[in-house]
Amino acid sequence: DDIILSFTRRMEDIEGDIRDLNEKEESARLKLSGKLEMFNGTALQIARLERLPLEAMAAATSLRAGHDRKGVVESGRKSLSDLIRKNRDEIYEIQEIRVQRESKKNEINGLRHNLLKERDNLQNLFEKQVDLLALDDSEKAEMASKAQKMKQQKTVATLLEKFANTDDYLPPVRHALKKLPVKGQLVEGYNEKTGAGLYSEGIKIETTAKEPVVSIKDGRVIYSDIFRDYGYMVIVEHADGSHTLYSGLEKSDRDVGFFAPAGTIIGYMPKTEKPELYLEVRKGGKTLDPVKYLSLNKSS
Repeated sequence: DDIILSFTRRMEDIEGDIRDLNEKEESARLKLSGKLEMFNGTALQIARLERLPLEAMAAATSLRAGHDRKGVVESGRKSLSDLIRKNRDEIYEIQEIRVQRESKKNEINGLRHNLLKERDNLQNLFEKQVDLLALDDSEKAEMASKAQKMKQQKTVATLLEKFANTDDYLPPVRHALKKLPVKGQLVEGYNEKTGAGLYSEGIKIETTAKEPVVSIKDGRVIYSDIFRDYGYMVIVEHADGSHTLYSGLEKSDRDVGFFAPAGTIIGYMPKTEKPELYLEVRKGGKTLDPVKYLSLNKSS
């Protein structure tokens, strides 16, 4: 969602500003550190002198206790005043930095509140959209029956050729992601030669155990089951005629017929050390590069 993205980016900018202010304050404090030691030392000496009994002062020095203590204290205070005056700019700079930082913190707290509110609104809209586009029982039963026939096909290509583009109830795509459907790193690219000597028709993403996998574009689940060597696979059909295939999942709670807005969790990775998600995109009987497909998405 564009609003959430703008909030997130603004928060990142403010966090950067706060880091800069912290560095500026530390630099200003370092400049004053030696002077502050001198200031504290002088102030401590004055305090001790003011508390020192006159008899002890007279015994410790050859000066006249009362008169000279007053003069020493006044001299020390003058030194403190001079020191403060000379370093007033540095002190004011630190104060100003702290005021700016507090203002930034207040702003980021306000943005966090708005971000949470916007996420709640978006979640409510998603839930309403899912409810509005839910199929009735007879339609679900029909799709489930088709899914069982899909399972008997030998390849994904024939599966989609025979059973795809059957949904007359898909609205135009409104939301799509520009990022991978799972957190991780790309370990096999599109059309890259595999260990079996074939060329990959999709991409592989190495991720972590139990990591959630999300739909990258608004669409309806038309297949959610084990399929051949793909393992557990979910296929989502989109209004633009494309299909996204997610395989290597441990399971999916999304039944056939479920409408999945972009960003909706459609499954989870298995409990293995380095599970890999296989993502394939097909349109018009041909495979597409998923990375390029993601970059062409108009919404994020």
